[in-house]
Amino acid sequence: MIISLVVKSECICMFPGPEPEPREDVVDESIDSGVVYPDCSDSVFQLTEAQFAQRELVRIAYLRECGKDPSAERFLRDATVPDHGIRLDPRRIEDRVIIALMDQPLIQRTRSIRQLGTAHLVFMDGNHVRFAHGVGSGALAAQAIEIIASRANRMAEAEIRKYSPAVVAVSISHDVGHVATGSHLGESMWFPNEKKAHEKIGRRFVGEDLGFQNCLRTLDSKNPHLLDHVLAIMDEDSSLPPWTWKMVSGGGWNIDREDWTLRDSVHCGVNYGRHDRSILLNNLVVTDEGDLAIRERGLEVMEQFFEARKHLYNSVYYHEVCRVAFEMFVKLAERARELYAAKKLETADPRMQSVLSATTSEDLSVPCLLGMTESWFGYHLEAWTQSRDPILSDYATKLLTRKPFKHFDDTPENRERLTAIVSAAGLDPNYYLLEVEPVEHKHDKDLSSALRVLARDGKVGNLEDYSQVMHAFQGMQGVALGALLAVPEEVFVRGVSFQN
Repeated sequence: MIISLVVKSECICMFPGPEPEPREDVVDESIDSGVVYPDCSDSVFQLTEAQFAQRELVRIAYLRECGKDPSAERFLRDATVPDHGIRLDPRRIEDRVIIALMDQPLIQRTRSIRQLGTAHLVFMDGNHVRFAHGVGSGALAAQAIEIIASRANRMAEAEIRKYSPAVVAVSISHDVGHVATGSHLGESMWFPNEKKAHEKIGRRFVGEDLGFQNCLRTLDSKNPHLLDHVLAIMDEDSSLPPWTWKMVSGGGWNIDREDWTLRDSVHCGVNYGRHDRSILLNNLVVTDEGDLAIRERGLEVMEQFFEARKHLYNSVYYHEVCRVAFEMFVKLAERARELYAAKKLETADPRMQSVLSATTSEDLSVPCLLGMTESWFGYHLEAWTQSRDPILSDYATKLLTRKPFKHFDDTPENRERLTAIVSAAGLDPNYYLLEVEPVEHKHDKDLSSALRVLARDGKVGNLEDYSQVMHAFQGMQGVALGALLAVPEEVFVRGVSFQN
């Protein structure tokens, strides 16, 4: 797309007007003003052993005094299965794991973390949170394990049941390490040089939450190693049967992806992620070597899953506006970091100060990380709209009121024109000529670690060996989107006034 510059005579100011005169009744909220914020020494989302024990005493007393049956079925409404929801039977250990863990503060915290980064700016219902995804993943894992165990021989079933509570526990807690805003977006904002920070953070959360650990220890009297199994699955320990961790985090298909393909489709109002889930789950098996596989008769629905996932990336996660807004949030954090280093950032609580000083997530304490929720970030985003720094104020205002930069294909012609326009406006191109990187994702990496195929003749092979579609995927670019350039729409008006 070639830009045609339209010149108008009126003058529009991109940034807020002149700084208002200070009022006596307004408290100066600059960092050095002496405003007292809560510290980061502890967190409501982390329990000690004593706190967990007290909560259990209260729960048991309530059940006893009110005549509640602890073995009564629990029913959860779920947008992905509106007809029948999720039914949990406490008499089954896998369901009991979900019931117990979902009430733990560490899991409840995920209600305060949005699932998607910037999709809500394009798909108005895309504001769902990590909590439902975690519980949904746990329920799917329990369902899949029940199916797999039901068709295994007695010895194999015993082995599957040995690890099933741990697999469900990891499924429900696999995303507890995400931070605001918007999960993966938050990682890119605060820890730009750290890959998969949420996995490291989640491992720290579980490893240091004594209440969460005690919950796991007391869940199953017949399985004293449940906590050890959970930590080993999180680490993808090679001493475990491969199916235990491939169920949660294996390449290609896994429980995590099975849940979010449908969940994100439902909440974003699209059909891209839909496929025949029941057929897929009913064809899962564990091989004699302990690997996760799908029976050959279920290959067609596995092909549907790969297609659905590809379309979600193309049309939802990597929508042009989502990509531009993602880059704007990253630049917002970059500007805040610059201002804080220069001691010019007016509003930053102790947690934000620690975050802006950190290089990686390992520089931050667990209580500090636990507090990185949407309400914490939202407070700062709104406060920054009133910043004396025009760039921070402008970015915060645009992101809060949904005014993303306008995007153009990154062609030589567009780059030349946009560079000239931004330069003429006297703007810093680092912040006002955004370069959105191209996106490229190939399926071959996924397929190399994907679950296997159990053929009708009993042989075990790779997906691409039994499916022409998967074989074609192997050499295809699953997602390939070009680079973009993005600028604020105000630069297209002659005489724009900027405060620098």
